[in-house]
Amino acid sequence: MELHKDKIHSAGLQVVGVGIGEPKHAARYCPKLAPNTICLVPEEGNDSAHRAYGLEDVNKQEMASKEVGKALLKNALKGNIGGVPSGNVQMMPGTFIIDESGKVVFAYYSKHIADHPAIEDLIKMA
Repeated sequence: MELHKDKIHSAGLQVVGVGIGEPKHAARYCPKLAPNTICLVPEEGNDSAHRAYGLEDVNKQEMASKEVGKALLKNALKGNIGGVPSGNVQMMPGTFIIDESGKVVFAYYSKHIADHPAIEDLIKMA
């Protein structure tokens, strides 16, 4: 998202990331890796916010898909190798556009853990 910050800002959007890990990790890494994103993590580090929006855990078939393997290899070749994860590492991602009144106007439920909508599609939906 940080790579697309100018497009996102021009569209009048604000990115809010809701994490599952520990709040101390969000406080440490969000300002460095995503300074234009508001990062939120429940104090307990649980996945209750994700479940409230209908996100579920990944299954073994989704985890072992060809698309996930390609994304992992692509990131590893770029040197993007994470550390020890915390929180529910099996939670599927999702992307939501929420208007000023709190209404969900767009919902994208990822098909696998490396699936994300194109920035251009999100801007069109906003």
